[in-house]
Amino acid sequence: MEVAWAPPNPPQPRKHQPFRIPPTERLLPIGPKPNKEPYPVFNALVDRVREALSLPPDDPMDKTDSSRSDQELTPTPTPTNRPQELTKKMSSESNRGRLWRQGAQLGSPPAVPGQGSHPPPHPSRDRGSAPPHQQESGGEASGGWWEDETRPGRRAAHANTTPRPDTTLCYRCGECGSAAEWCSDEEVGLCVIALATFVHREPAAAAPSLPQLLRAVGRVSQAGRSPWQAESGARVPGSAVFVAHQFLRCVLHRLAPNNVFLQIFLQRTPEKQRIIFFKSIAQAFVDFNELYPCGPLQLVIEHLNSKKTLPIEQMPLILHNIAMYLECLAPEALGPAGACAALVAALDALLRALALLLPQLDDVLPLLRAATAALRVPAAHQHKSILEPISKIISYGIQNFVIKLSVISELSVVCMRVFSRDRDKLLVCRVLVYELMQALRTKTTVPDDNLFILIQFVLQGHGCTLLLPPQLNTGDLLTAGPSGSEARDLGSGAVECMRPHLPDMIDLLQDPHLLNKIKGSVSKSIVNRNLICLNEDTLGAIVKGGIAQYVAMELALEHSRGRADRGQQQTNRHMMPWLSVSPPGSREVGECVWRVRGVAWLVLGALCNARARAPHVCVPHDATCHLIDHVQTIMSSYVEQCKGPQRMSALFHAFLLCQLWTLYLERQAAGEPHGTALCALLDFWCKLVPAVLHLTHHSTLLAETVNLHFLSLLESLLECNSTVLTRLLPLWTPILYSPLFKMPRHVSQRLAACRAAPPPAAEAWGAGAQGTAGPAGGTGSPGGTGGTQEALERRRLHRLLTKMAQLEMQPHSFYFI
Repeated sequence: MEVAWAPPNPPQPRKHQPFRIPPTERLLPIGPKPNKEPYPVFNALVDRVREALSLPPDDPMDKTDSSRSDQELTPTPTPTNRPQELTKKMSSESNRGRLWRQGAQLGSPPAVPGQGSHPPPHPSRDRGSAPPHQQESGGEASGGWWEDETRPGRRAAHANTTPRPDTTLCYRCGECGSAAEWCSDEEVGLCVIALATFVHREPAAAAPSLPQLLRAVGRVSQAGRSPWQAESGARVPGSAVFVAHQFLRCVLHRLAPNNVFLQIFLQRTPEKQRIIFFKSIAQAFVDFNELYPCGPLQLVIEHLNSKKTLPIEQMPLILHNIAMYLECLAPEALGPAGACAALVAALDALLRALALLLPQLDDVLPLLRAATAALRVPAAHQHKSILEPISKIISYGIQNFVIKLSVISELSVVCMRVFSRDRDKLLVCRVLVYELMQALRTKTTVPDDNLFILIQFVLQGHGCTLLLPPQLNTGDLLTAGPSGSEARDLGSGAVECMRPHLPDMIDLLQDPHLLNKIKGSVSKSIVNRNLICLNEDTLGAIVKGGIAQYVAMELALEHSRGRADRGQQQTNRHMMPWLSVSPPGSREVGECVWRVRGVAWLVLGALCNARARAPHVCVPHDATCHLIDHVQTIMSSYVEQCKGPQRMSALFHAFLLCQLWTLYLERQAAGEPHGTALCALLDFWCKLVPAVLHLTHHSTLLAETVNLHFLSLLESLLECNSTVLTRLLPLWTPILYSPLFKMPRHVSQRLAACRAAPPPAAEAWGAGAQGTAGPAGGTGSPGGTGGTQEALERRRLHRLLTKMAQLEMQPHSFYFI
């Protein structure tokens, strides 16, 4: 739409008529006086303009002939008794120059000699005789156009007499820019009939413009619907929509032997235009007995299957358009069962041929979309053989291309709904889980984004989200398509296929070399694909954090089921038996470090899962005593045995577990009415403080290490708005002020800042008391504060995740972060 000025109407020819003087009236003087004394500024400006234009000084620019005539003809007023006496004068006598200009504007331009007729004589007036100025001017003023050669005459002759028109709205086409014309429904139908006649009689002339004609008629068939027609789907006979559908039927059915549908599925127009065009074609063939809506697809696929070699460069575009065409039409409107069965068989043959040419393709997303659309065809459940090429395409695509979570999720949901046997409906989920386990075991190389997508595919079955830094969580990397019942079906399938691999996931979580293995595997994949990975160092931490999230959710479900059915102790012995057994002693310090590291990863996964939901108990509260025994064993080993640089990482793991266990129990206490988690936390620190104090009095190096770790713990709890910090700070004061360690100035300033920090706001207490966010979350606060608190919590968790990953990757050179 644009605003334009309408063109002025052409001037109507008027007859040469004399100017009629209005009757006498009382008028006040208009305009400046003849003398120049009251306007000194204006006169100076006129003089400057005359000087700039190099005009002679004797040319009176400010005086016109009309003013001079006024001075000559104006009589000298006779003195009267009243100082101001107004006498009735004619308007021509009061301001004769104004009337001359008005007459010149209302009249017609002078006629060219020899081409026009002479003006008619001036008609006689009813009252009085001719005005005085008409008698003075003689024949020159008899016409309406001022023909004098003086400056006022020329100025009046060039005046614009046409009034400025009103603004009008002009609608223009968004594609070509031409002005839109409003036509009735009958006129649009006649235009379509004219196009059909042109295509029928002159096919050679219409062939170059046939794609544009088909798209234009397709827009008519979609845009001409009324609201009641859109709801009912009925078409009025004789309407423009009906005529447009008939045009598409006749033209496409006549040109079908000439492979017109192949050219239609090869178009590269914008996606919105293609959707409108495919909808119009599908709706045109709904009630057409000669060609069903699935007929165009069947003709194109049979033509491709008949070739000895497929056009590899065109296949992604053709498959993308095939998927788009099937998505534009309801599955039950494709046609009869026999036609749908033939279409699925043709798609099965095409996918099998493409599975052999996967190394020559540039992308597999069009193939996955076409496979998803093929499974939606009503007769797809009768062709189970189509799952074999689909599984091969998925495996190859995960290992060599970057896929989308929404595409594989939609494919999994459709497969689960179409087939009835578990072996068939869970095939896609099993393939995805198998590729994930092979990648985690570093038996296959996959792109780094696919690792995140596969882990998120498993986590979304539990309603969790993978913890990613803001720099990587962009676009639709972790955006899933299904929702509602589809999300429940997808979640049940992914969880059911992944549950047998839970022991393997626990072993991977406790493997200290997993991060280096993943880094090497991804580096090999990057080299093979000639790409650059900027998150190569943090990739292992994100992947292991995702494993921890999945294991934490599974153990939480096992704990809840075991507490309801078999009892809590049996569940712990089955899944995590080392939490119920006392440590073997100081000789097995390595075993204690291995277990402490596993619990730390598990608790971190539980904290990541509790960002947007109520916390789940993956490790029971009564395991506190066993954790205390493991931590005391590690600390006593530094006192009893010699301390080497290779043993310093064990102490870091112990303090990280203390920090995570404090956050975990406090988060559990926020949603627990009885306060058992808070009691377990206080008991944990009361039993652990003597061992830590003994460690700080043993050597200066250990005192400095313990002081820095506790200061980091204080800052972390303060950042989380911890409610137990005020209770634990008096207990930690002897640890912070060791006699063997003189606190540096910057460390004392950090400690003073922790002591002088204000208490948490009332909103944080309210959010924690409700159990929705807890003291570490703050997501329950309304407005933008909730989003800010959630971002801060994600940053804290990612920082802890990175610290633990760096500690495992560089245990000998890692000291303080």
